[in-house]
Amino acid sequence: MSSRVDTTPVEVQTTATQLVAGDHRRSVLAIANTGPNAIYIGNEDVTTDTGFPIAATTGVFSADQHSVMETLYAIAATANQASPADTRVLEVFDS
Repeated sequence: MSSRVDTTPVEVQTTATQLVAGDHRRSVLAIANTGPNAIYIGNEDVTTDTGFPIAATTGVFSADQHSVMETLYAIAATANQASPADTRVLEVFDS
């Protein structure tokens, strides 16, 4: 079985920003927050109150297999989170 790895910088905004689309072939997902503020991940209705927090500057979220098939969104509490590449997404897909 072969795999494909995708890496993507995402500018998380103060409104829900899509990080990844749902994909049943994704076997690994990692999200790194290198920005100055925490971000919060969840579904399309994510808020800073309901989302799962990823800490500022070095926070990482990772998941494997069945937990990574859904579409994920993120939101930032402050606008200065939106500088390029503050959030980085790594996905591994099974072919």
